[in-house]
Amino acid sequence: MFITGDFHAVEVATTQPTKFAAMEAVWETQKAAPYHLLVIPDTKNEHNIVEALAIPKMLSYLAYHDGNAEVKGLKEFSMEMRPPV
Repeated sequence: MFITGDFHAVEVATTQPTKFAAMEAVWETQKAAPYHLLVIPDTKNEHNIVEALAIPKMLSYLAYHDGNAEVKGLKEFSMEMRPPV
């Protein structure tokens, strides 16, 4: 399960960065992006109402196996390119 999940996360982050950003509700591009265990997105205002229990650098590590990697946010992409959050 862990191997399959890891492979899938890396593949989606690399080939479909808009989908990855939507899955994780990342609005702003960030280096060393934290992984939030609790997120409540506000799609209308393009931000998260709640971001709680952050694990530093974990989202960057899960996506690229590098804790300092850049994770592109949804605001980098046009509205037509964004999947639902």
